Order: sequence, then structure tokens, then C-alpha cells
Amino acid sequence: MVTRLRRDWQQEFRTRLLELYGGCCAVTRCPVAEVLEACHIDRYAERPSHAHDNGPVLRADLHRLFDAGLALLEERKGRLVFRVHPDLEDRTYRNLDGRPVHEPSEDRPDRARVRRHAAEARRRGAWPQRL
Repeated sequence: MVTRLRRDWQQEFRTRLLELYGGCCAVTRCPVAEVLEACHIDRYAERPSHAHDNGPVLRADLHRLFDAGLALLEERKGRLVFRVHPDLEDRTYRNLDGRPVHEPSEDRPDRARVRRHAAEARRRGAWPQRL
């Protein structure tokens, strides 16, 4: 029997993030609700939190890359940018590398969470320390 982690409040988390991000992906500004997901910066299984500063809205494929450690958020001059792992050669994704992340005026992604996720992704995926 497989035990699944129950995610109470997941739908409310998604609904609130969609409101905060204007119904669009924080990276591509894609407005197609069917492909948008509420992304947890801190892995929910490790640090269960549906705090609104624990995630942006991402397109499903970008969310998968983020969870796999092949994409991350990085702070530059007070702003977040989307980074794509240098080994990911597909132009669709390479063109997103360094793109500014749209942030809402309230409940912006928590910078400590962003730094923690980036450090973990770099450890797991052999990212260069500074790109």
C-alpha cells in the first residue's frame, strides 16, 4: 500500500497564488489556467507549508524542471530571475534563462526559501556556483 502525503489546503494555495499572480505564469506570463500550477519553493514533503510566500505560479513544464532541480530562482539586484540548468540545451528553455520573474506586490516569494531551494538544486544537479 502506498501512503500519499495529504495536501490539505492545496486548492486554496493554488487559488490564492493565481489571484496574486494575475492568473499567469510568473516566468512566461502564460494565462492558460489548465497548464498553471502552484509551485512550492520549499518541498512540501520536507517542509509542509502553504504560505503564500512559498511559491510562484509556474507553467506545468517549468514546475517540473523546478522540482527536478533543473531550474531555480535566483536573486539579482533585489529581483528574482529564472535560471535554467546549463546542461538543458533545448532552446525553448534556454531562452527563459535569466528572465525576470513577475512578483506580486504582496506575499512575494520568501528570499530565504529561494536561496535554500537554489542551494539544494545546485548540490543535487552539479550547477556552477555562480552563473
